[in-house]
Amino acid sequence: MIEINEVIMLLLGTGLILGIRLNIIYLKQIPHIKILTSSFYVLFASFVFTIAEGFFLGDLLNLLEHLCYLLSPVLLLLWCYLVMVKGKAA
Repeated sequence: MIEINEVIMLLLGTGLILGIRLNIIYLKQIPHIKILTSSFYVLFASFVFTIAEGFFLGDLLNLLEHLCYLLSPVLLLLWCYLVMVKGKAA
């Protein structure tokens, strides 16, 4: 069963991904932008999996959803490390 808060998160995530795609030229100035945007794409994938699990492959998509919730902050942490710690050493 799909809940309204899941649909709202998917809509907000769609806006975020659309904003990233429309401003990618400006965002390319940020160091290690591929890792940062990957974090947001993985988070968006978890929103999609949340909705899709209500229709089919519930257990598999639930697992993928939670793996994405795990991977997204790990990528964000990696980006922060590369920019804040490794960036100062250079």
